[in-house]
Amino acid sequence: MGIEELIAVAKRRGLSAISVTDHDTTAAATRAVVIGRRQELTVIHGVEFSTFDTQRGRKAHILCYLCDTPDRLEGMCRRTNDSRKKAAMAMVRKVMRYYPITPDLIVKCATGSTNIYKQHIMHALMDAGYADSIYGELYDKLFAPGQGSALVEAEYPDTREIMDLIHSAGGIAVLAHPGVYDSYDLMQELVESGLDGV
Repeated sequence: MGIEELIAVAKRRGLSAISVTDHDTTAAATRAVVIGRRQELTVIHGVEFSTFDTQRGRKAHILCYLCDTPDRLEGMCRRTNDSRKKAAMAMVRKVMRYYPITPDLIVKCATGSTNIYKQHIMHALMDAGYADSIYGELYDKLFAPGQGSALVEAEYPDTREIMDLIHSAGGIAVLAHPGVYDSYDLMQELVESGLDGV
């Protein structure tokens, strides 16, 4: 669903405000704010940062809302996306060793995305007839955490560093879905350090 359509749906449903928080990029949020003004819907600028809780060795996602200076977040977004691109290319090379698919097929599956993700690789494998679903036995074989034969993890910034960056840019820091990455201990720690919401 495109941003225009998302805003139109929100407006039809009677919402007065929404937020757009793509992973590690502010581009869609900036565009959504402009489109929202035209459609007379308040769009709260946001971004969802992929982070790593170095103390526990787990991922965590931190949302940033209402940032006074979103341009201060761009450098971190760029670094994270560069790391993700390197990891994606390494995964593509590994998958191509096992399955004769082309990079062009994977890129085609990633059309409209800012990066290549595991789901795009799986979509290309489905199109080539090697899998019948994105998530399943082949996905686990290739990308299961700690044992996937093609898994290459991107390097993410420390969770506390991102929370400090958000606050220094005048934003509100919110821990996203703590249950997904078992972030309850981290949540308590971040609350004591000034986390604004969960």
